[in-house]
Formats: sequence, C-alpha cells, structure tokens
Amino acid sequence: NYAIQGNILLGQQILDSMEARFLNEPGDLACKLMAALQGANVIGADTRCTSSGNSSLSSFLRVAKPSDVMPNIYLNLVVAQGPAGFEPIDSLQTRFDLVHSCLTGVLEKDVMTFSVKVRPNPATDKLKIILPEIKDEKFHLSILNSLGQEVFSEEMNAAREVSINITTLEKGIYFYKITLQDGKIASGKIMKD
Repeated sequence: NYAIQGNILLGQQILDSMEARFLNEPGDLACKLMAALQGANVIGADTRCTSSGNSSLSSFLRVAKPSDVMPNIYLNLVVAQGPAGFEPIDSLQTRFDLVHSCLTGVLEKDVMTFSVKVRPNPATDKLKIILPEIKDEKFHLSILNSLGQEVFSEEMNAAREVSINITTLEKGIYFYKITLQDGKIASGKIMKD
C-alpha cells in the first residue's frame, strides 16, 4: 500500500510518473521512494517553483525500521531550499547514492570497497587521504557539499597519502568519493571546521 501527494502539483502526469517509477524500481523501499521522487523531477512539478526553474523547494527521504528510535533512523536525508535553479531532487539523489546501494539494499554510511583513512576529521585547512592498499593506480577524488554540489574534483596519481587543501571550503558537512580505475568506490563524510 502506498499514497502519493504533493503541494500544488503541476497535474496528474506528475502523480502518474511518480507511481510508475515507484512500481518499476526493483530495489528496496528506499530505492523505490528515491525513484518516485525522480518522477517529480520536472521544472514546476510544484507549481510555485516554475519561475525559479526547479521542481520543488526542498526534498527529503526518510526510511525507518521497526526497531529504530527517533532521531536515529535507518535513512534520514534532507536537502533544504537552495537558490533559483538549484534542483533539490538531484542533490538528494547524489547524497542517496553516496550512502545507499540499490543493488544490495544496504545502507552504508561509509561505502568502502577498499581501505581509506581521512585525517583529521574534522579538518581546518588540509585533509589527508590515506590509501594503504593502492600502489600505482590513478583515481578520481570528488568532494560534495551538503547540497550534493561538487566543490572539488580531480584525477590524481595514487600515492599512499594525498593531501588536499580545503581552506576555501566553508565550515560544514561534506562527502568525499574516491573512484578507482576498476570502478571500486570508497565514500564517506568529512567535516570542515
């Protein structure tokens, strides 16, 4: 059983799109909910947002298990209102992809298919990324802000330790994602003081 609703929706086509994506997503409930939100990822789906060029004012996805006690629930992702043109559903998708796998249905706060250490965390000016298992391999490092926007992206030559200057980042929560050439991924949360 499910219900779909929204604020001042563009029309029946938004509900139909959300329902179709929910029903056709083979993953777990979290994946079905994320897919349904993507069904509303249309400029002006919430008609109040047509002039600002986005689908909605904000987005969130919450999934709790029967044994969960608030506020510590299985999945709790929130994207607050951003500037005109900022797409909250895309930002939510980026954050969702960092912490949840629709292939395995596993929530992983830190997704690690190889060993990574990030020091210090929280950091102020420099962030060290230690890759003890990596030898002579290039990798891609991305850092995203809490809105899911990429604030750092660079192809790097693997060394056991890489130092990143983060002085230009504002204080707050960020997510890193390291992708190796063979597709293995490591991601997690970092704090900037």
